[in-house]
Amino acid sequence: MVDHELVLKPGDTLTLRVVEAADRSTTAPGSSNNNNYNEFKIEGGGSRRGKKTRKVGGAKRAMSGFMKFSQKMRPEVMRENPGIAFGDVGRRLGEKWRALSATEKARY
Repeated sequence: MVDHELVLKPGDTLTLRVVEAADRSTTAPGSSNNNNYNEFKIEGGGSRRGKKTRKVGGAKRAMSGFMKFSQKMRPEVMRENPGIAFGDVGRRLGEKWRALSATEKARY
């Protein structure tokens, strides 16, 4: 038996045919009376961008001052603007961050 490693990217298609060793001499791929010849098809997602792989273990990066500020101020921005879109919340947080002085930013 031979081990192989195959790496597929999203959107790639793989057709896998599994044939038992004893049946290789008597059955041919594509033959109509091929009972021991199984075909499996694995299809990736439609996106060409793919999913990001997650790191397992290891240290996380420290949060930046803006991230700490955002965590604290997000509920306030959402309370002031009910029904605001997600992107607009980030925009408002960025505006508030830029309006802070250097000493106020140093707190975060």
